[in-house]
Amino acid sequence: MRRKYIGRPPTPLSIDLHLSLDKLPIFDNFVEFGLNMGVTPFTAPVVLPNGLIVPRKCQFSIGENGFAPLSYMTWNTAIISLVVKVWNWRGYEDEARALFATTGEQNWDDERRVRANAFIAGMKQDGVWDSLRIAYLFANRFSSIGRTNMKAPGTYTAALGGDTVPAFSINRGFKGDGVSGHLDLGGTLASVPGVTPDNMSVFVWSLTTGADTGREFGTIGSTLSSLQISNGTIFRVRANSSTQFDTPNTVGQGLFGFSRNGNAVNIYRNGELLATQTEAPTAFGSGNMSILRSMNAFSARQIAAVMIGTSVTPEQAAGMYRQVGDYLRAVGAVS
Repeated sequence: MRRKYIGRPPTPLSIDLHLSLDKLPIFDNFVEFGLNMGVTPFTAPVVLPNGLIVPRKCQFSIGENGFAPLSYMTWNTAIISLVVKVWNWRGYEDEARALFATTGEQNWDDERRVRANAFIAGMKQDGVWDSLRIAYLFANRFSSIGRTNMKAPGTYTAALGGDTVPAFSINRGFKGDGVSGHLDLGGTLASVPGVTPDNMSVFVWSLTTGADTGREFGTIGSTLSSLQISNGTIFRVRANSSTQFDTPNTVGQGLFGFSRNGNAVNIYRNGELLATQTEAPTAFGSGNMSILRSMNAFSARQIAAVMIGTSVTPEQAAGMYRQVGDYLRAVGAVS
């Protein structure tokens, strides 16, 4: 049996199986030696009461009498109802709960809770969440919430830096001045769990059109790990090496990033693979990670979101673009 969704709780919910009579003995055997021995829980999309479709832990179970109830039979079909237990069907993702608690429950209305939760659940459903170590949705209601690492609140909280700190706009994020304003992420790339010079990804969503000579991601001490969306003609990446990978690009808006897996570096724009470069990594850029800055190259772009983690596949990059884009459209940052 295959379904797009497990169903809509309340829990437990039941699923009717339509079995031909010749398959009934096989199913009885499964009930006796499968369900009665305990079935391994699984994860499946579940429609929550608030309308969100999110992954939830599920498990088939049997009735109190020790076997699956036979609802009724037709001349050639047995209709059997199985119970499916669903964990946490009423609430938000655990990571969303942690985010609300860390940033202050009073700062979240129901609409924004749903949006943040939908983003986390969507990233899980598209297989991206586990690859992330740092996730910022700068396009938020409050600067402090935007600068909170949604993946692990309380770690890598972005701090405002520069003689003129980046300007924050509600639901749009932070804009640099191209001179000194930047966000200091409070740690080095080497400190990020699971991220190594040959296993890393960085994605930045810009709301600014046109060219910029600065860099939108980097480290404070060097340019070995950096990203420049467009200087007017190219998208430039340094993926933990001194070599610059340049990809033709005149567009300033959208989600730009790279993913390194071993010697292969994939370059992405808006979820699409633009190019693949090959070179062995050397080392991370030195100093703390920064947004709107790489060493002394400062950007004046407006940045709405940043995702940093281990390497991602093309399918995961597409999923990231879809989920971040859905969130930004929901808050009105993009159309």
